[in-house]
Formats: sequence, C-alpha cells, structure tokens
Amino acid sequence: MSDLHRLDAGSVAIRSDAEGDGRTIEGYAVKWGELTSLGAAEEFPDAAEGFERGAFADAIAARADRPWPFLATHNGVPVAGIRFDEDDTGLHYVGRMLETQAARDYAATIPAGNDGVSLEFMVRGATSKRRGNAVIHTRVPAIAGLAGTYKPAYMGATIALRSEGDTNMTDTTEATVAERAEAAPAPLGISRDDMVQLVRDTATEVVRGMAERGAFVAGPKPADPFAGYKNLGELMRAAFATRPETTADPSSGATPQRDDLRAYAARALADVVFTSGANAGLASGNLVTTDIKRIVNGGRPAITAFGGPRGLGDTAGLTLEWPYFDGTLSDYVAAQSAEKAEIESATIDIKLDTEALKTYAGGADISYQVLRRGNPSVLDAFGRIMLAAWAAVTDAAFVTELESGSVTVDYTEALASHDLSEFIANLITASLAVQAATGQPADFVLASTTAFAKLANLIIPSTITIAGASSADVRGMRIELANVPIVHVPSITADKLIISNPLAAAWFEDGPFQVSAEDVAHLGRDVAFWSLGAGARFIPAGIVEAYDVTP
Repeated sequence: MSDLHRLDAGSVAIRSDAEGDGRTIEGYAVKWGELTSLGAAEEFPDAAEGFERGAFADAIAARADRPWPFLATHNGVPVAGIRFDEDDTGLHYVGRMLETQAARDYAATIPAGNDGVSLEFMVRGATSKRRGNAVIHTRVPAIAGLAGTYKPAYMGATIALRSEGDTNMTDTTEATVAERAEAAPAPLGISRDDMVQLVRDTATEVVRGMAERGAFVAGPKPADPFAGYKNLGELMRAAFATRPETTADPSSGATPQRDDLRAYAARALADVVFTSGANAGLASGNLVTTDIKRIVNGGRPAITAFGGPRGLGDTAGLTLEWPYFDGTLSDYVAAQSAEKAEIESATIDIKLDTEALKTYAGGADISYQVLRRGNPSVLDAFGRIMLAAWAAVTDAAFVTELESGSVTVDYTEALASHDLSEFIANLITASLAVQAATGQPADFVLASTTAFAKLANLIIPSTITIAGASSADVRGMRIELANVPIVHVPSITADKLIISNPLAAAWFEDGPFQVSAEDVAHLGRDVAFWSLGAGARFIPAGIVEAYDVTP
C-alpha cells in the first residue's frame, strides 16, 4: 500500500478574477472542527478523523513558492496550479486553471455536481492524537496535491487509499466527562432529510410491490411469492436452489417456484465485478494512461441557457409552486372621463401554477475485489459515468418540459429547404413573441442536431458577406444568428429550434447526492447517485418552437 492518504472533504469553486476570465479556482480542502464519518480510515475503524489548525503549517512552509498540482481526478492530469494557506476556517487554497483542454473539460463538469475536492497528503510521519471517538491530526509532513471528486463535501469523507506506515498516534488526556462516559451510538452518516426521503422511497417501493402482487385487489389473492420465507437469506437460497421439475406463475395462485423467486430476488442494483472478463480496463496493470477514455460529459446546455439550475430553497414537499398573473393590463388603467368621474377599477387574481418534482437516480453494487484491486479507481470512473448520464438525462427532461405546450413558428416547408433569410425572419418573429410575453427579446436559440447543422452550414459561408449572419467558430462549435447565440442541444426533437430567454423557464433541483451502503453478505458496496428535479415553465408564451408544423 502507498503512504498517500486521500481525504474527500473539501469543495471547489471557479470564479472570475480581476481580468474576468473565469480561470481562478478557490475553496477549502478541509475545515477545522469538521470530522469524517466513523470508520472512514482503515487504521481507526471506530473513529472519525479531523485536523487541528497548524497541522499543515510545516508542509506549506517546506513547499516555499512552488505551487501544488490540482488534478481533474486522482491519478489524472493537472488542470490547475494552486497554493495552500491556513486561515480561521480551514486549509484554504487558490490557484489558476491551466489553458488546456483537460482544464476546460474539468471546469465544465463542476455545474453538474463534480464540485468536491480530495486532499492527498502523506500519512507516514503524521502526528495525531485520540480525542474521544475522533482521531485529530496535529501535524502532516507533506501535501501531495488536490484532486477533483464527485462526492459532495457535506456528504462526509471516504478514504480511497490508506497507508500501513507510522502515524505516531498518542492518546490525549483532554477527554471530558462525556467522553469518559459510555460511548454514544455511532451516527448513521446520513442527514435527517435524507433519512426521511429514504423512508418515503422505501414505503413507496413496498406499496408498489404489494400492488404488483395483488394486495389491493378484491377477491381471492394470488400466492405471495415472499410468503413462507423468514428473511432475505431464505429467499435467496430458494431462488438459487436446484431447478425443480415444474415452475409456476405467482399470479396463478400456485406456489412460486425457483424462476419466479429469482425474478423477485434479482430486483437489486447491477453488479460491478471482474467476473468473465468484465472491467478488464481496471485489472490490466499495464496501462499507458489511467485517464479512462470515452466518458463524455456534454454538460446541460438547455438548463445552462435558461440560467443554470436553481435550488429548492426552504420549500417542502415534492411539488414546485409559483404565482402568476394572466390578466389583461388594459383592464386596470384607463383615462378618466372627466374631473371627479369614477376611475377605472378591477380586481386582480394571482394564480398558482405547479410542477411535480421527479427523482433521478442510478446505482450499482461494486464488489470489494473491484474496489480493492481495480486501477484506476472504480469509484472515480463510476462517478464520472454517473454524472455524465445524470447531466444528459436531466437536460433531456428539461427539454421535454420546454417542448410541451410552447408557442410555435411554422417553417411552412422542410428544414432542408429553409435559407438563411428565412431563418432570420423566423428568429425576428419568435423574438417579438418572447418580448411580448416576458418583456425582453430572445437571448438564445436552442437547436436540435439537424437544425444546428443546417444553420451552421448556412451561416459559416455567409459570415463575410451577410451582416445578419453575425459570427461562427467551427473549432468551438459556436455560431450566432443576428448576434443571437445558437446553442446545440442534442435532446431537442429533430429539425426544431427553441427561442426564448431565462425569464420564461427554469430548472429546479436538489442534488445530485451520492449514497452508499455496504453489502457485506456479498462483499460489495452499493453506490448510488440521486437528485430531485423539475422544469418550471413560468411563461409558456415566452418559449417559442420553430419547425415545420405540417410536413
């Protein structure tokens, strides 16, 4: 094992500096007084882990003016150079993103939840003390660097790799009366809100399963496939026992046989294993690079265009609600017919609109063998894949909301027949509609793949001779029509354009969150990502779709 200790406990933010280029990266790697979850460190299975102020002072002084590398992921490529300092809050860092494609790719993943950092420091030679059920590091000999991670800072810390080297552990006499008393039960490592949601989800799944098995149907009930089994172990043994001569359908009322039980027992997370040559890229040991290729996170262009994701704030429940007014303004003010004549008066009706929040989730059961022996880290790879998938799915869900009941502009012909002047005319018509509905003209055009390609092929040859074509950047796939950005959104229906501005709609969400649980019976770890989200169409008339209505 290596002496390198990784601690997922910090956060990252990218901000614009004085030059306004958005390449300054800043945050905290650890914060004083914050502890990891119990058992996060292999050396201290019954303890949490934290740091005292001054723990990194020697390491910072020894580094002098040399920056530390900030990696996109553990064992990945550097995307920034940073410097550490200790302040009243914690171990602070600040630096500058490199002008490389890898740095730009990493920065693009931060809005999708890849906004945590993992501190890499040398555990051999560290000085620590025991305080109750916590191990507090008082001196760290060296900092290796910082790496991006998908795990949110407030979800607690996990240790990807620990050392078997010396830690110079000493017990402290600072124990209080409460610490000398019987140890309190270990916390669950999950917030109250997450626990409430977990209970709700579990209850929903139980009710769904009961409904599937006919529990709410009047009359004779089919045989419950779980009847007669005291626990999951008995069910699993029956499900994978020697195949009987006959099988039965649970809905038939006969006793369920092995195939039926196996179908129920298989309702679990997909396994991530080395079996049958799976995950060969993590078992090779002879890789020329540890950067896993073809994991492409395309971001969330539709959500970003409408101002980016918005939080749920202090709201409760699973429904978005917002007020709106749909009266006619001319009903409220009019010219007074004569002095002392009665003025115009009308009541107002502020209405309520709603949209149901949906849960977006996915997970897998990763074997301890893959967790322990896989390289590069399966957790890093799984996190990148899940966040890329989450970004694609939630952006597509928002597009579905945008395409539902929007105002339309008709091409009146096939997209292939449209020329540049017709596109500009459509854009002006749509922008006027957006302005009438929201008070501001259109800020952007979201284009399907086919529509973007058609526009790009019209605009690029015309940028020199047609002022209305504005500009085009093929390298960055950025084009403008009459100075309005055209944004490629792959999930939009083929041949369509959506013209709007951020006042008309928004995507609201809570998450994404990572949750995990040990599957000890099968030597695995269940890892899942989940979030709540929904699109709110505040002003449907300010969302204009342009396409051939009657092809």
